[in-house]
Amino acid sequence: MSHQMFIALPDMQYQALAALAAQQGVTPEHLAAAWLNERQQQELIQQIKKPLSAAIRQRYHALIERRRQHTLTAEEHAELLQLTNQVEMYDAKRAELLVALAELRHQTIEQVMQDLNIPAPSHE
Repeated sequence: MSHQMFIALPDMQYQALAALAAQQGVTPEHLAAAWLNERQQQELIQQIKKPLSAAIRQRYHALIERRRQHTLTAEEHAELLQLTNQVEMYDAKRAELLVALAELRHQTIEQVMQDLNIPAPSHE
């Protein structure tokens, strides 16, 4: 979908924008749209790369290991369920952000993940 937007710029700003656009062989509108696209991509990448809390990740993996060893208490099981929900919510939000970035870049999610050096998720 495409939308039109009109922005009133002071002459000095518009002239600087027009000069940069002319150097690149594009219209001022195209250059401004490209800048907005780049900014949006940067924000998405920043959010995508924000890691899950180290404390949550460490505790989650410790509890998974205790479950594998069949030494998980009832309280730890409840904690593991809560942490699993947090990890899944984090993963779901990250997936949404990856989809949005892929759409902006006109790429597949796999291409975006490769570009950002994000490994495919492992399923435990």
